[in-house]
Amino acid sequence: MRLLRSGSGWAVCDPPGARRGHPLPGVARFLLSAWRPDTEALLQDPLYQAFVLPAWQADRRRAETEAQARREAEQQARAEARQEAEQRAAAITTRAEAAEAEVARLKRLLRDKGE
Repeated sequence: MRLLRSGSGWAVCDPPGARRGHPLPGVARFLLSAWRPDTEALLQDPLYQAFVLPAWQADRRRAETEAQARREAEQQARAEARQEAEQRAAAITTRAEAAEAEVARLKRLLRDKGE
């Protein structure tokens, strides 16, 4: 093949005696089926991003946003549960200390009365 200048531009011409090849039956179909990029890969590729289905992209973004919101809600719920458990533990500790102090006071009273 070579480029030849024609009146208004360039033309591609085969050299004399050259034969153009034709693919064997099924080869073109195989070549097309062999290159099937993953949709995820296409979405990450800046060249193909605009061609990936916009509705699919919107659904994916919505799903990611919902998943992030769910993770944040779960994290918030765990933090609140932890804080509530710490408050209950502090209240129990305070009551236990008060009960021990009362037992000590009553023991002193019994000791003082017995003397």
